[in-house]
Amino acid sequence: MDVWRCDQHVGNVTLALSQPTGPQGFGLKFAQFGLLTALLAFGLMGCGRGDRPPLGGVTGTITMDGIPVGGLIVMFTPEKGRPAAATTNSDGTYRLEYAYGVNGANLGKNKVHFEWPMGESGPPIPSKYGQKSELTYEVTSGSNTFDFDLESDKSGKEELPVN
Repeated sequence: MDVWRCDQHVGNVTLALSQPTGPQGFGLKFAQFGLLTALLAFGLMGCGRGDRPPLGGVTGTITMDGIPVGGLIVMFTPEKGRPAAATTNSDGTYRLEYAYGVNGANLGKNKVHFEWPMGESGPPIPSKYGQKSELTYEVTSGSNTFDFDLESDKSGKEELPVN
């Protein structure tokens, strides 16, 4: 007696197929194989890009008064869609991430602002670079390099608190 079993996990569903015995088993085997193949194909389609928009890679360096700023968050917020963000390295360099492990930012105009992570601080960020920033940059497909040399507010006015 020829018996086989196939267990396949698709998402949260486990498919278990076994070969029926008897003369009708031959046709059912191909039907089960076709069903399994179709379910696997639909399951794999869910592992794709989903609703991710076209992205452009964005890297650069952030300095304040010519000095690299490490640990600073830079955010690119598009007119429509989710923002991309990065935290600068100690040398002031950054690479934007659209989502965890997905580099880039939405194509088109993006408002740019800077902030310190919660509970951390550094040189005060002038409000013109904070959440109400009017800085706008155009992200295009391919690689984009945007370097920022922020100017501190030497008068001490209108600076964001340093958490």
